[in-house]
Amino acid sequence: ECSTGFHFFEKVQDLPTRGTNAVQHFTINGSLFLTFANYHGDIHKYKTSSMVYKMDEPTEKFTLYQTLQTRGAYGVEYFSIADKHFLAVAHYYDGTYQVDSVVFQWNGQRFVVFQKLPTKGAAHFKFFTLNSEKYLTVANYYDGSTRSIKSVIYKWNGLKFNKFQEIATEGAMGCTAFIINNVTYIAFANYYNSQQKNSVQSIVFKWSGRHFAKLQSLQTYGAYDVKSVNINGHTFLTFACHYSGSSHNTASFIFKWDGTKFVLFQSIPTRGALALYPFAISGHTYLGMANHYDSSVKHNTQSVVYQASGAQFIKYQEISTHGAIDMTSFEYKGHSYLAVANHYNQKYNINSSLYNGHNQEEVTSKLSASADQGTRWYKSNLLAGNLKKYQTLNIGYRTETTKDQSKNCCPHATKKSNPYQGQTPTEQSSCVTSHLTYCHLKPAARVVSSALLSIYLYSLPSISCNHLLDFFLLANTRNVSFFTLQGGIYVFNSVVKTKLPATLPHRRSTTVSLETYPIYLRKRKHSVQSTVFKWSGGHFVKLQSLQTYGAFDVKSVNINGHTFLSFACYYSESSYNTDSFIYKWDGTKFVLFQSILTRGALACHPFVISSHTFLGVANHYDSSQKYNTQSAVYQAAGAKFIKYQEISTRGAFDMTSFEYKGHTYLAVANHYNQKCNINSAFFKWV
Repeated sequence: ECSTGFHFFEKVQDLPTRGTNAVQHFTINGSLFLTFANYHGDIHKYKTSSMVYKMDEPTEKFTLYQTLQTRGAYGVEYFSIADKHFLAVAHYYDGTYQVDSVVFQWNGQRFVVFQKLPTKGAAHFKFFTLNSEKYLTVANYYDGSTRSIKSVIYKWNGLKFNKFQEIATEGAMGCTAFIINNVTYIAFANYYNSQQKNSVQSIVFKWSGRHFAKLQSLQTYGAYDVKSVNINGHTFLTFACHYSGSSHNTASFIFKWDGTKFVLFQSIPTRGALALYPFAISGHTYLGMANHYDSSVKHNTQSVVYQASGAQFIKYQEISTHGAIDMTSFEYKGHSYLAVANHYNQKYNINSSLYNGHNQEEVTSKLSASADQGTRWYKSNLLAGNLKKYQTLNIGYRTETTKDQSKNCCPHATKKSNPYQGQTPTEQSSCVTSHLTYCHLKPAARVVSSALLSIYLYSLPSISCNHLLDFFLLANTRNVSFFTLQGGIYVFNSVVKTKLPATLPHRRSTTVSLETYPIYLRKRKHSVQSTVFKWSGGHFVKLQSLQTYGAFDVKSVNINGHTFLSFACYYSESSYNTDSFIYKWDGTKFVLFQSILTRGALACHPFVISSHTFLGVANHYDSSQKYNTQSAVYQAAGAKFIKYQEISTRGAFDMTSFEYKGHTYLAVANHYNQKCNINSAFFKWV
């Protein structure tokens, strides 16, 4: 059983806002607040008030605590100096862009005006500390005539903020400050200038010891927001890009610090993105992206949460938003929350939303899977050391077979020839059960794997002791698995064999000759369904059939209390490039969760590395590349499994994962590549 923390954001509260442009959370004296900078209301237009909500502890809901008199508010920044608490609100427009922005101070009960700062179409504030000095940076966007204007860094003198440095920007919409190796940097997200339009570059500045100097220009397109995030000692700079000059469906960018400069790390397709917000939950780093506008669905576009995973940020979950323009994340009483500021959806006075990053408690599923037709369960009597038939399930389909094979196997399995090799199978006109043979194995006998289209006798060692189980024949099966339940060993066949081999090969070991007995399903062929059986207290009863195509393997995995059942599908009657399936337990049954395009998949294997759940798929054959097809590792990420890495394999047949001395390994069984005697492969996680 594999488990890890799967966090799904679910809406828990709507918060009335008025054309809001920014949201920020903060805590004062143990009380949690959420403030929205409202830009434009349907009634009061740019003179609409901004809002401060406070968490009500008994109900764990936010309630309106205070309104702030603002004018076309575009951004809000909370900060504290010593024991003083402040809110800086960037005023963008109230009929003119030459409007003062306001710093509010907490007086013990509410926020009151503390200082006004002259700004020009102010879009964003950022507070930071440098050498114990306090600074407040404002990104100025437009002065009414040009966007090529100066943004300003203010410095705290102990009583108020004074202008410290002006920095040339091009329609700056966002700014952030961050530290790399004890050096402070400031980055501005530039949106537009008259020469380069939306292709204007954004700028990174570096502290020189006395002031900030330009370090680097980064290509962005209509950049609206910028944030930094540190992951395992690596610094990333992320830009939300709103418009490319021709489309809102443009890429946003993630840059990575290489020691001297930022280099492009990843581009992410976004839809009129206006903001991003990095945050962490249970040691995992996420990046929220507020998508504002899509040309097809307008403002009803979904925002996205990405997860930092290996060599990239991957889509984790989509969230329904309406003209999203900002977001923030916080923890409260052990739960993670994501607040999204919704700006517009046919009107400005709409609700913004609060989401809870839900992490369900683990539960243990007692469900097991097997094939749809001809499935038998066997219970081992460990003390007696033999295998007894325990129950027959759903037997009674039309078969083709050579003879009644149960009469043609020596009780001691010493036959040295196959009496049926080369003979033509005869049809059994009535429905019959599959044929079963019990034979004793000497202790040296090993598990014998079957060839691709043949069925062999198996011996299975006990899971809980070294006693050897008797081997048996399941004439209609391809693979065999076993598990423990209430002190017994239960063995079942997991995949239905569907093709009749041209010959009936004979195999023998040093202690026993093993004979093959083919069986053919006349009707369903590869589209036969797989089946789930449920323990009823005394035996297993059929619970559900699941559509699969040439299913060759099945595995279950538990992710944060959610049970998934994954099937590796090999062939769909017409192609090896067929979907494999992942089903999810909904409380009463399994429902299709995701289909994954695979290439003659023969096995799947779930495993966990550093609390991340992965699913390895052994791809065996591709019609174009033959056996040189690559296998794949998928990662569980939010609402689906996504491809994480491809691995070079040769007719891959199976895989397993394990840890040794703190390292994780993946072993892949390679079956065939022009010959059978080839190397299998051993991979190490680095």
